[in-house]
Amino acid sequence: MIGLSTGWKVDLIIRSSRKFSEEEFRRRQSVTLQGVPICVTSAEDAVLSKLEWSKLAQWHRHIEDVAGILRLRWESLDRRYLEKWIVEIELQEQWKNARHAAGIPEFDIIVLRVSTMCRNIKTLFNFDPPVTDDEVRAASVQFIRKITGFNKPSKANEAAFLAAVEDVAAVAARLLRSLETVAPPKNREEEAAKARARAAERFGT
Repeated sequence: MIGLSTGWKVDLIIRSSRKFSEEEFRRRQSVTLQGVPICVTSAEDAVLSKLEWSKLAQWHRHIEDVAGILRLRWESLDRRYLEKWIVEIELQEQWKNARHAAGIPEFDIIVLRVSTMCRNIKTLFNFDPPVTDDEVRAASVQFIRKITGFNKPSKANEAAFLAAVEDVAAVAARLLRSLETVAPPKNREEEAAKARARAAERFGT
């Protein structure tokens, strides 16, 4: 609907029964516009909806709209929520284009050269059963500890440390979901036995 006197445009969309639409409706926010209380979609859900419209309609205007939101709200957006639904709705390409348009660099794949990688970071890909979220987060904690040199951050650094852990865990989880291989999954118990044998040979235990 378009208000002829103001030029304002409001999209009214019928909610579907799919999981994302139900979650989008649940997360609606109450605001007051010119003294009138109304409900609007959250910034994160507006981003996801416009990315999907861009994918369906092949219209770049939606990507530009998302880029505008990212420039204004990047620091306050719930990026874990965004990453979850971007993967589930398969909007990775549109998300990449919007971030590029907004001038936000990609940090999805980080390659670091280190002389000695922390031994607590284990291979997580292609296991049966698959790794859990807790295992991905534990590896992310070890990675952040390695590059910061902090086993336990100070109060002053705690927020930044924990935020980095969550970011790395989200990227790692997305990477593991997107990887493909023709190799059969590795058996956890067999791999653990091999690791114990290597440790015994190396350390004589």
